[in-house]
Amino acid sequence: MKHKIRQRTLGRTATKRLALMRNMSGDLLRHGQIVTTAGRAKELRRFLEPLITAARGKSTLAQQRRLRSVLLTGRNVFNLMERADKTAKRPGGYLRLHKLGKRQGDGAPRIKVSFTDQE
Repeated sequence: MKHKIRQRTLGRTATKRLALMRNMSGDLLRHGQIVTTAGRAKELRRFLEPLITAARGKSTLAQQRRLRSVLLTGRNVFNLMERADKTAKRPGGYLRLHKLGKRQGDGAPRIKVSFTDQE
């Protein structure tokens, strides 16, 4: 039974899952939208939305270092802080998940992940 199991394993170990989330976050911050599977998109939302909330407000050196420890690159932190400034008045729900249908090869459900302030 899966009592009190909150996150999806995505068929990976913990370090590979963290690397996947870091890479997907960087791609989303760089390009503004990505297309991925449903499970990955839902986990990405759980990973990235708290970081956007943490990046809001006054930018301190400690805050930038904390975000950099999670995202690993300064460019991603800069993009995250710009995105957080655009959504400063929003209480949450920074990402939009839009269903696209099933993938041709294996039938996995595809989802487009984008920011809510983008159209």
